[in-house]
Amino acid sequence: MIDWGKVQTAEAKAAAAAVQARGAWKAQRASSVAQITVTTAAGNSFDGDEISQGRMARAIIGLQAAGDGATLRWVLADNSVIQATAAELTEALTLAGRAQAELWVEEGPDSPQRSCLAKANKVVAAKVVRPVLGRIAIS
Repeated sequence: MIDWGKVQTAEAKAAAAAVQARGAWKAQRASSVAQITVTTAAGNSFDGDEISQGRMARAIIGLQAAGDGATLRWVLADNSVIQATAAELTEALTLAGRAQAELWVEEGPDSPQRSCLAKANKVVAAKVVRPVLGRIAIS
């Protein structure tokens, strides 16, 4: 016997596939963001992942509060240690933010985000038709 409650339309299957594709794209994006490294004009390479960006922002605030000439020890992407200034950390933070922004939004009509939303909206807008006890129920 067919369990009509489990039957999926082609549109529902396409929407589910679009959601899955978007999930895969988001996972890939997160992996790419986690691997960001940036190099400042001074030649220092900084980790640029989201956690590192937060650390840089907090360090910049502290260094600015400490005044001109303030530095702090910073571990670079290659694990070497430097005395970082607010200016260099600001440069690294700006570069990391730009790199993340490039990864964050995938443009174009065929992007997984746009495709997922378009297909999901079609399914929500469409009426679902299924037989119920020999009659057709529209919900």
